[in-house]
Amino acid sequence: MKLKVVLALLFVMVGAGGYWFGKRNLPTSQDLAGMMVALSPDLEPGAIELVGCQLTQRVDRPAVDGKGFTRNVLTADLSLFELENVGLRPSQAGTIVYLAERKPVSTQLIDQAERLVRVVPAVIATEASTPSLSRGTRDDQTPRGDVAAMSRDKIREVFAMPEANLAFRLTSRATSDEGGQAGLPEPHPDAPRFHAFAESVMALDAPMSSQVSLLYRGPTAAPEQLLAGTVEVPKELVFTLRSEGSAKMLGAALYRYQVAHCRQR
Repeated sequence: MKLKVVLALLFVMVGAGGYWFGKRNLPTSQDLAGMMVALSPDLEPGAIELVGCQLTQRVDRPAVDGKGFTRNVLTADLSLFELENVGLRPSQAGTIVYLAERKPVSTQLIDQAERLVRVVPAVIATEASTPSLSRGTRDDQTPRGDVAAMSRDKIREVFAMPEANLAFRLTSRATSDEGGQAGLPEPHPDAPRFHAFAESVMALDAPMSSQVSLLYRGPTAAPEQLLAGTVEVPKELVFTLRSEGSAKMLGAALYRYQVAHCRQR
């Protein structure tokens, strides 16, 4: 069950001698970055960066057995998200999931989506790596040329569809032997190209909102070993916190920071 809460706290404290925010003592970007790490059950120091209204969360995780590597990078223009009314949902692990939905379509959102579309690779070799327009549980495969030529009006039309979003995915298929026994997935021929695309998206200047999720075979983010990847415009901000109290503390601080520093066109 997801609980909707309105975050209008005047004071927030994390730990003894921690962070105090009052009417005349607004949270700084360093305060918020430190708070997000402190209240998270799994983020490492340095995983969060906040510059102005631009939030970046980067999580790299090698598999315990050294046979896999995941990279998840969220870049969010905080002005595009509804931070006053948010959802809090308990997880099976005993933590609390904080969810802030994206605001209605705006010029700022279209600007950022258009910049993302313009760095789609010039050639997509096979159907398995074709960009898709994601509509909830349905993906409409779209030829790359059509994606590259998407006008602002077309991008706006995509976001206006119910449950729609703009997403680009790469998948790899498992191989099988002569007996039909499934083997391990092999990296896709377009793996290096999609890796470069993801890197280009992560390098786009602020303000920008994107979500990049990459899975590699092996212990590092080697381009030719990319097994699966998704690059999309995030529909919501999702953070895992230690407790409901932690989620409310962070939520109140994020909202007050947004009011003070972020403007939406």
